[in-house]
Amino acid sequence: MTTIKRLLKHPLAVWRNINPSARLFLISNGMFGLFWSGWALFFNFYILGLGFDRKFLGLVQGAPALGMLLFCLPMGWVSDRIGRRRALLIGVTVLILGFGLVGLADNANLILFGAFVGGAGDALFVVSVSPLLASLTEPKNRSLVFSLNMASMTFASMFGNYFAGLLPEGLETAFRLAAGSGASYRAIVLLSTGLAFLSLIPLLGIRMPKANDEKAEHHVVDSHKLQDILQNKEVWKLVVPNMVMGFGAALLIPYFNLYLVDRFAVSDPGLGFIFGFLSLVIALGALVGPRLERALKSRVRAVVASQGSSMLFMVVLGLAPSLPVAALALWLRGALINIGAPLWDAFVMDQVPQKAQGTVASLQMLTWQFGWAVGPYISGLVQARAGFGPLFVATSLLYVVAISLTWIWFHRREPRPEAQAALQAEAAVGQ
Repeated sequence: MTTIKRLLKHPLAVWRNINPSARLFLISNGMFGLFWSGWALFFNFYILGLGFDRKFLGLVQGAPALGMLLFCLPMGWVSDRIGRRRALLIGVTVLILGFGLVGLADNANLILFGAFVGGAGDALFVVSVSPLLASLTEPKNRSLVFSLNMASMTFASMFGNYFAGLLPEGLETAFRLAAGSGASYRAIVLLSTGLAFLSLIPLLGIRMPKANDEKAEHHVVDSHKLQDILQNKEVWKLVVPNMVMGFGAALLIPYFNLYLVDRFAVSDPGLGFIFGFLSLVIALGALVGPRLERALKSRVRAVVASQGSSMLFMVVLGLAPSLPVAALALWLRGALINIGAPLWDAFVMDQVPQKAQGTVASLQMLTWQFGWAVGPYISGLVQARAGFGPLFVATSLLYVVAISLTWIWFHRREPRPEAQAALQAEAAVGQ
């Protein structure tokens, strides 16, 4: 029985089999995805509406990534020592406050500072998520919970994007704001920021299990000392493909909304629908992940298959002659490439002993954000001079390199006896 059918046929049974604290985190993640959708959908237009150019927009898009890049290793160390629950609460609070400053400021330096601070808070949050879920799950349901983590936010974003698309007209009418103005989009950004604080409430109820000693004979990392981790070649094999793909993603992903508006003159409600439906297909794709993993008998093979097949639709998106074709390509590309994301996170955590998980998760984030710290700025320069064409080519090539490295280094890593046992147990749960 597939994961999706299990959720549709026995949703309560599946939900009850998940650790209560993991359920609270999934609820919080969904709430954040719902409330943050307005920010994600209209942030680019907000900055441009204030009178800034695309070069500055690239700087603002890169500032959170720079904050994450500089702080993700220290934040991994902090998360390992203060505990995952406390790290999540502090991280989300700092993230929201930092981006709240971006929504209030008119000064370029304050906007960049707020985005940087928000990125630092996000670093503490993100490096704590995978270790948190790893400690709250068992091998038999780990892939399912990691997939649900992604699905919870993206399902919520589907509704959030749809309603956010309707907000500009309503706010412009209610507060007599100029259509498409910076003030109109600022109202949406600030509303999203304020509502995002509600996602902290479920996090307060999380209870972490007592630390336990792990048998780590099959792990590629056998020490939790930072120096040993950084000198471990197997760790760098885990993170280098992440860095290459992160740089490719940073060139295009933040600007898909601008690309559609520039090329097809999409309206605000149209954007809300397109990106709302994108969230839906990404969530469905995440739920397909565990099924694909079982079918291919390997998380790595599932990651490579899903990400590799997404490349076709990346090309179609860049060459699309009409909006319907572009939207369909965007949806299919988003669903396919994100099938493997939670599976890869689970795979990495399986290679790392518990005491080192926060640090390795921070390395994952560091290498991803390395590209995001400079990619958006480079993308802004290229857009101003040559449009989006070269960016689609560069992103596609970088994705091919990353996927190839993942396959070369890890396709023989599974199936291991432990992985096979986990897959069989998970399959048995779903019968």
